[in-house]
Amino acid sequence: MTQPKPHSISKANLEFSRRVRDNLHGTIELTKAEDKVLSHPYFQRLRRIKQTAFLSYIFPGASHTRFEHSLGVMSLASRAWSSIFENQLRLFRNTQKQELFEQLEKSGIDGEGELHGLLTPTFEWINEIFANSYYEKVLRFAALLHDVGHPPFSHSGEIFLPCASEVLDQNPKMPNYLKAYLQELIENNDDPQVSHECYSLMAIAKMFDDVTIDVDARDVICVLNTDIKPKPNSPLAKFGMANLCHEIVSSELDIDRMDYLLRDSRECGVVYGIYDISRIMGSITLYFDPVSGGLHPAIQYSGLAAFEDYLRARHSMYQQLYFHKTSVACEAMLKRIKSLMSRPTMQAKLEEYFAIDETNVSQLFFVPNAPIDHQNEYLQLVADLLSHRRLWKRVYESDVTTEGGQRAFEDAENILSELEVVFESITARSIVTKLKSRPKDQSSQNNLRLIIKDNRQVLRVRPIEDYLSVVKRREDYFSRRIYISRDKNYEQVRTSLINRLQQIPPPL
Repeated sequence: MTQPKPHSISKANLEFSRRVRDNLHGTIELTKAEDKVLSHPYFQRLRRIKQTAFLSYIFPGASHTRFEHSLGVMSLASRAWSSIFENQLRLFRNTQKQELFEQLEKSGIDGEGELHGLLTPTFEWINEIFANSYYEKVLRFAALLHDVGHPPFSHSGEIFLPCASEVLDQNPKMPNYLKAYLQELIENNDDPQVSHECYSLMAIAKMFDDVTIDVDARDVICVLNTDIKPKPNSPLAKFGMANLCHEIVSSELDIDRMDYLLRDSRECGVVYGIYDISRIMGSITLYFDPVSGGLHPAIQYSGLAAFEDYLRARHSMYQQLYFHKTSVACEAMLKRIKSLMSRPTMQAKLEEYFAIDETNVSQLFFVPNAPIDHQNEYLQLVADLLSHRRLWKRVYESDVTTEGGQRAFEDAENILSELEVVFESITARSIVTKLKSRPKDQSSQNNLRLIIKDNRQVLRVRPIEDYLSVVKRREDYFSRRIYISRDKNYEQVRTSLINRLQQIPPPL
């Protein structure tokens, strides 16, 4: 195999036509095509969708939107792409100094006789990949548009989304590959509720029909949803590039989380989500997996500690912010509102769905939308949540990771039912990482790998989970809470609940 000479390796640069100033990343540059998409009404709607839903009820500064977050993720897409190129080129030059590197790497000798990935093929392909600007264009668009389909109230609002069959029926003009995707979803999952991602995919197809650009909508869509294949003869079909771009946007090491952790921390005035993004960017590389036949991201050993801090920062943000008891109270109230609605869905038709944002979402609630015997409760709930910030209160919480905790929680629910108290149960669960540990005799189940030198100073691709303390300790968080109205009977109900729980004898 003949490797390219260092001087022949180059990266294509995009032509930018406009600049936007961001309070987190500084100057963000836009191409003409991106500027067209940015101006589309569907994307402009994100100015009216908050990034953190009801978190501004606790942290008044948390009024930032999905609009600036999406721009930030796009900016990080280019930063990550350039970092990967520079880091891979540096690895290539380092290995060029070792005459036997390719031979030693192929031998798979890493102390256990296992081969977890190769660097050498990436050096053959690096010029072809990074000299083609199409990959970066697709990656940037996927990053920019990954959240375009979000409903009001962020993820909490997804409980109001319609079922897949209704979306399919109400949008006959969507591309055939999206119809096939929805049809398979219906058949395999008994017609589930769609997620915001479904609307993002449909929106991307519609937006790219409305504006003339040099990127195919299907190629952007396949990066966001790996169940959809790239367009025929797409460059993304080569080297496993569609999956690689997907893992850069959405994985355990992704630019989506990288942006919102830093952005949410800044806007909320906390430090829980702070981590060393420069160190991580300076260590991102690629490796080739002979099993999958494609490229995947890896981290050099120098960035391992920063990556582990990033995982802990994400975990802390969920515990301290996203699962804050008051924010979850809003989720409980939304859940109760939905249970009272006679038409518990948002519009399935694309144009009607994108006409709703957080400035006019109340019109969906203030219509004859609840059974007559619950009208007063329903209207009071909507007013308390959206207008008065008169929120429900947590009456009980339990760690349900143990059998005793789960049993106590069920007892609490039964007691409240016997007291004829209206309540909602909410599960809060956060895991430090989805990376799975592996037995010594098994291959890694994770695509993210670690680049580290062995005892003979040969660079090796190894399972990153073998070196992460957070994988070994599994510091997961899992609790369930019960919320009730904060009316005049709250303290009486809470006292009765606690007294009766304490009277229940422990299991033998």
